[in-house]
Amino acid sequence: MATLLTREKFGISLVGDKELLRLFNTLPDKLQNRVMRGAVTKVARRMVKDMKAAVDTVGAVDTGALKKSIGFRVKTTRTGVIAVIGPRAAYRQAVTADKKGKLKAATKKRAATARQAGAKVTYRQPSRYAHLVELGTDHTRPKPFMRVGFRAGQDIGRATLRHDILAGIQREAAKLATGGRR
Repeated sequence: MATLLTREKFGISLVGDKELLRLFNTLPDKLQNRVMRGAVTKVARRMVKDMKAAVDTVGAVDTGALKKSIGFRVKTTRTGVIAVIGPRAAYRQAVTADKKGKLKAATKKRAATARQAGAKVTYRQPSRYAHLVELGTDHTRPKPFMRVGFRAGQDIGRATLRHDILAGIQREAAKLATGGRR
C-alpha cells in the first residue's frame, strides 16, 4: 500500500511504502541534504545540456562563448538544496577579428600570435550580455535559450529528481541499517 509524504523543507511529494517513508523521516538532516544534493546535481547537469542545445536551436551563436559559459552551481541553504544554472560569471573568452572583420573565438596560443602580429584581442564575458540575448533589446529580437532549454528538460528533470531521491533514501537507509558497511 502506497502512502504520501510531503516534505515542506524540499517542497517535494514522495510516494512509497510506509517503511521507506519512515526511514526517510529518521534520516538526519545532513543525510537528507546529501541525497538531495546528488539528485539536484544530476538534474542540473541535464538542464545545462538542454540549455546549450537551445543556444544552437534559437541561433544565439556568434563566437560560441555564450554556449561554453553555461554551467551550474549547487548550493545547500537552510531551506534546502538549490541549483543555479546560467552563464558562469568568471568565464571569459579571447576574441579576434579575421581578415573579413568577423569575430572568431581564439585560444590562448592564437590570441598571443594575434597580439604579436599587431591584431586587437578583446575578451567576451557572456555573463554580462546573456540577459540581452535572452530578453532582446530595442534593436534585437529575443533569443530565449534559457527558457527553451529549461522547458525542454523540465519533465525529465522532475522524473529524474524523484527517482534519484528515492534511490538515495534507500542507499542511505541501507548504510544506516548496516552501520555504514556496504
